[in-house]
Parts: sequence; structure tokens; C-alpha cells
Amino acid sequence: LTEVLGEVSGYSATDDDKCAPKSPGIKHRHYAPTAKMIVYQGKSAREEIKKDITEYDGSAVYVLTAGEISFDGAETINLGDNPHEYSKKLFDALRRADALGADVILAEFPFEPGGIVTALTNRIYKSCGGNIKICK
Repeated sequence: LTEVLGEVSGYSATDDDKCAPKSPGIKHRHYAPTAKMIVYQGKSAREEIKKDITEYDGSAVYVLTAGEISFDGAETINLGDNPHEYSKKLFDALRRADALGADVILAEFPFEPGGIVTALTNRIYKSCGGNIKICK
């Protein structure tokens, strides 16, 4: 490709960037909910979510799950247990949680990197504005 196109460079948005993003998809927060959002990534994500729900006592807490599970003190929205299903339902779930009055959205994200997960990771990280909790 380099022989045909020459040097190809991309736009990389960073927090210290002084110029406006060139398109909505590269904004720091894209398709972000109004509610505060935290993404929990890793094997112990569910345990961490259970612990953290108690911090939001009295708030409208919504948990986006990767499979059927319920949490005391929160409403759950199941996005599916595979990356394809999860990606199809993600933005609708964020809009629904906002429409239902969510104060905080906690998102379980247990998928291993690679394939469609690369794009999905980018989208969910932008949705939460970089508010990510890595769970071992």
C-alpha cells in the first residue's frame, strides 16, 4: 500500500489535543450516556460490580451484563454473552438506561481482545469516557 499511497498517517485524539476532532467517531466520548458510566473488564468483573453497587445506594443504578444475571440494588440489561450480540445491543442499552433515568451505568465487559472485540473495546471505552476498572 505504501508504494501506491505513499505515507499514510491517521488522526489520534488525545486528552491534550487542542484541536477539535475531525469526525464524531474520534471524539473522546462518543455515543456516551448522560449517566456516569464505568466499564469493568476482566474475570472478576461481576464481583467488583456487586461490591461497587453499594456505593451508589439511593441512586438509579443500571448494570449492562454479558449474560443472564441479576444484581441486588440495580436494574440489569443483558447484552448477550458473546461479542457480536453485545455489540448489537450496546448503544440501544445506553440510550435506554438514560431514558429510564439512570444515575450510573456499570458495564461488565469480559471479552478477550481480538477480532470484533477490538472495535467493541474502542466503542465502549469512548462511551464511558475512559472510566475503566480492570478486574483480575
